Amino acid sequence: MRHSKLIALMLLIIPCTMANAECMKTSAEFDRKVELVLKQVNTNCYDVSGDGRVNCVDHAVLFKLYWDKQFDKEDCIIVRNYNREKEFSHLFVQVWDHEWCRMVEVEPWIDGGNYSHKYRCMECVWGDVYDHFRNRYNETEYWLRIGRFRR
Repeated sequence: MRHSKLIALMLLIIPCTMANAECMKTSAEFDRKVELVLKQVNTNCYDVSGDGRVNCVDHAVLFKLYWDKQFDKEDCIIVRNYNREKEFSHLFVQVWDHEWCRMVEVEPWIDGGNYSHKYRCMECVWGDVYDHFRNRYNETEYWLRIGRFRR
């Protein structure tokens, strides 16, 4: 039940844009948790999906697995953004910030441990190839099965 409430809230959230600095604000506790998990993913990332590459799938699945071991499983979901017109297909995660009462986009596929606030806004990372209207939710279990199969 709680998971469906989070999904309903996500659909009501105004998407992040570079012009909307409010979406970049997160609580100190959120930052601490996300940065801890990002460091774990960046340090231990491997080909979880078995496709011969280490890419966004592996980073998003590992982020979710590490998150679930340490924090509330309901607070993190895997999201797929699929934009056929721009030939863009990407996995990332959304994490619940309790203090701000909202889901925050997190890009787990970051460059060499740069844990700046940039990871909080998909449009800031990917520009106009990212279109929040193309986000696909309710796929977390599918992607986790891939990760469990390969472990």
